[in-house]
Amino acid sequence: MYGAGSEDMDTLTFNAPVLLRHLTFSEARKAPILEVHLPAVLEGLEMDLPQVLYHNSMQKKVYDLSYSSLSSVFSSVAITSSLSKE
Repeated sequence: MYGAGSEDMDTLTFNAPVLLRHLTFSEARKAPILEVHLPAVLEGLEMDLPQVLYHNSMQKKVYDLSYSSLSSVFSSVAITSSLSKE
């Protein structure tokens, strides 16, 4: 496999050697196809793939935690404001 075509940078975490972006852009946009090479990305990050995967999963856990915390805050605010109207 040479690579994968996607707009999602997470495609690289599936060990795709090359990510091809902008494959579906219209001719009018005249955007060049972007090649992102996994070895160059890992070198630039000074990480190996398992470290990137760990970092990515930790980011998702933090996002999920903060999202659920914000949801509960918004829910309690909505409950509080509806109670205060009575």
